[in-house]
Amino acid sequence: MRRQIRTSLPCALLCAAVASGAGCPRPADPSEGEGEGEGEGEGEGEGEGEGEGEGEGEGEGEGEGECPTTAPDGDGPIAFTTTSSTLAVPGNREVALTALLPETTAAPVVIFHHGFQLESALYTSTAEHLASHGVAVVLLDMPTALFGGPSHSDLASYVGLVMDHLEAEADGAFGGHIDPARIVLAGHSLGGKISLLTAARDARPVGVFAIDPVDAAGGPGARPSEANPSVAPELMPDITVPVGVIGETTNATCTGLFCQPCAPEGDNFESYVDAATGPLWMAEVAGANHMSFLDNPDCGFTCSACGDGTDDPAETRRLTRRFLLSFVQLVADNNTCGRSWLTGAAIDDLIDDGLLVTTTARGL
Repeated sequence: MRRQIRTSLPCALLCAAVASGAGCPRPADPSEGEGEGEGEGEGEGEGEGEGEGEGEGEGEGEGEGECPTTAPDGDGPIAFTTTSSTLAVPGNREVALTALLPETTAAPVVIFHHGFQLESALYTSTAEHLASHGVAVVLLDMPTALFGGPSHSDLASYVGLVMDHLEAEADGAFGGHIDPARIVLAGHSLGGKISLLTAARDARPVGVFAIDPVDAAGGPGARPSEANPSVAPELMPDITVPVGVIGETTNATCTGLFCQPCAPEGDNFESYVDAATGPLWMAEVAGANHMSFLDNPDCGFTCSACGDGTDDPAETRRLTRRFLLSFVQLVADNNTCGRSWLTGAAIDDLIDDGLLVTTTARGL
């Protein structure tokens, strides 16, 4: 059974959401107005208009003869370099930065925040995949602690300082390889929440992609506070840029004496989806658990706290990389080919194959 849910919002909403214009059709050029070959393949029917002509430019015509016919699951053709540095932040703390820089100029940038008590190295394959397809990635290693570490508001402010750093050093330390005007925030678990919290407070990101985000309040037994605010539903209306969410429900509940659901029902990815008011894409992965998105789902004590899933984690990571890359291409690179892997037949096939449970696409 296919359970893909597809709705549409006016293009004006998406255009307003993405200040850089990503995802919006370019103004019609008289020379493109009639063409269906090259013109439509590149820009959803330039000169046709997305608002009224969405069915023509987006459905069958988009990407024919222009967009790849195979999913972007393999390594891309672009070489990249990896650099490491640190950034001083308030509280006598440091954020470690691992930057993967494609050998191109002015690439869109993904700032990736790891999950609670995890490290950026567990997401290396995702970062390398993006970089090989021309997307720069800055992996963060935040100062964290089970008790007494930075608050969630602190972490969001650190992400803001990282964006400041990218702006200041785009042509310096980053060698002109990045475009700090095209930043997508991404993260897993706590990192997904911090990415969303940052986007609710800072207008610079052009999109957010959250991987099984958890709206926890900041440690065992903690309650929401000014330092550790709840994002869903309270702050989701403040996020006007496109939001992508991928998640699972295996770890929404659990049983046993020492049970602690890793992505508890009511605070898991569904809470963000239900509260989102802007452009949204969502997918639920069948059988995945909270750690299926890591390069090593059996990463040690932290990972052992989450109940096992029934998925193939390698398959879950493959799909996550595909969706994250396609989302970035769409919202930050003005590449409408990304939409073909987020909606339509490609998604229907994954649902039919039992890899996805359901998806939602709105305003993209």
